Amino acid sequence: MSKLDRLGWVVCRWFQLGETRFGVRTTSPAFGGWLDHVLGAYAVDGPEDPDAEPYYGLVVEDGSGASGRVGRRFHILYEGTWDVVRTMDLRTLARAFLLEVEALTFPGRDDVIYLEAAVVAGGGRTAMVPSYMVPALARAGRRVQRAAHAVLPGTLAVAIDPDTGKLIPVPRRLEVPDDALEILQAPPEGPDPRAWVEVPVPADRVMLFGPEPGLEPLPRAEALVQLASRTKNLPVLGGRAVRGLARLLETAQPCTTRLMGTEHMIRTVLALLDGGPGTGNGG
Repeated sequence: MSKLDRLGWVVCRWFQLGETRFGVRTTSPAFGGWLDHVLGAYAVDGPEDPDAEPYYGLVVEDGSGASGRVGRRFHILYEGTWDVVRTMDLRTLARAFLLEVEALTFPGRDDVIYLEAAVVAGGGRTAMVPSYMVPALARAGRRVQRAAHAVLPGTLAVAIDPDTGKLIPVPRRLEVPDDALEILQAPPEGPDPRAWVEVPVPADRVMLFGPEPGLEPLPRAEALVQLASRTKNLPVLGGRAVRGLARLLETAQPCTTRLMGTEHMIRTVLALLDGGPGTGNGG
């Protein structure tokens, strides 16, 4: 956290969504104005504790901050100390941020399954990976994209239709203006592609962490137990969530690996999307 404190935050806002109060800080006064516009309906006074840490941090290199930096520098979304997204596309940063704020509502919702997992895509395949792999993917982003031809995650959680087991777009309950993204400057080179789930789609692979460095098949029953433990709203959905995860695993092939550094991660993502060793059915 001390490293983040040196990034030059100039704006801090506090908001409340249901019972959850959270702080957002940014290096950009202009982006602070965007926060006021988009999340103004949820604005609250800051906490009484002056040492309370904001949960989200947004490094925005638009030239409006104290550093005046702009150009070929990454905008970064931090959730706690995790860097979730690094991108030169401000709209991608904002979309990822709004989805993470939406995720604060997931534990109490009963509409669909909300799972702690991230999506990567490539080669016509869609794969789910553990959410705690996202910071490493964010930092190694362009190397992974070049080596594995992968489209990287944009969020730390996914929505799953409990009736079909398919990945679906997150149903939106967050009340934000319709122009929330459009009012931000688009990058001249075009949008930064992310593995957003835009339409219902089955997952082809599900990767979980295990003891071996290679991709190893995992029995579906074991995968189901692990996925249930990572379901944000399992206490609310109960058996409906378990049945929906079982439907997910009817088409998604589960496997495990033990990650061992950036190079190994790149090879693992490549194998995962290419249908490499260990991505067989696993029983």
